[in-house]
Amino acid sequence: MIESFWEKDVQLHYDVRVAVGLIGGQALKKSLGEMESIRQYCKLPASDKPDSYYMARYAEYSKKKDGAENLLDAKNIIASVIEGDFIRDPEVFYVSLQKAIKADHGEYLAIRTISALRNMQVFKARGVDAGFALTSKKGSAELEIVSLFNQSRIPGLGTKLTIAAIELGGRSLECFGPYLNDYYGSHGFKSHKKINSVKMRNGSYQTLYRMNYITL
Repeated sequence: MIESFWEKDVQLHYDVRVAVGLIGGQALKKSLGEMESIRQYCKLPASDKPDSYYMARYAEYSKKKDGAENLLDAKNIIASVIEGDFIRDPEVFYVSLQKAIKADHGEYLAIRTISALRNMQVFKARGVDAGFALTSKKGSAELEIVSLFNQSRIPGLGTKLTIAAIELGGRSLECFGPYLNDYYGSHGFKSHKKINSVKMRNGSYQTLYRMNYITL
């Protein structure tokens, strides 16, 4: 019931999960209900603390745990991706993705709601803000790669994430070019449709490529 990162600190696990619910902008009754079960099972005291308390606890957790230098070294992060050891929690993925969207070049990432992410398969790398999601295409059993992001500075991590997404069944994607078009092309994708002059959130215009996985 309790993810390995929090096994040694049940109270912190509870506080962080409540904070993630607050960040998501909704009550998340199911998740909070699960947390209430954990609280009772582990005999944690009932809490009537304000939202600010939980947000401070999340900041405390992030400072200590969110970063390769404090949680896992780069070699182990790469190894965990290769081995398919991902965090699969949509709420944790959402928080990480939000950071990427607000960072440099975040306009290239589509904004996703927690509700939408719950209907996808999400894969967040451990220890860093990086990952991807897979979603079923309408009218097809084919999986589409969406929200592939990498805010780490670990050399080769983006490539390993791309390979993992393909190995897990990703067979199509959309990206803005020309750099990403060439990048995904080197991994076996081929553009089948190009849409010129798509307006980005920052006001610029980019070319959108729709690509299918062929082979290397």
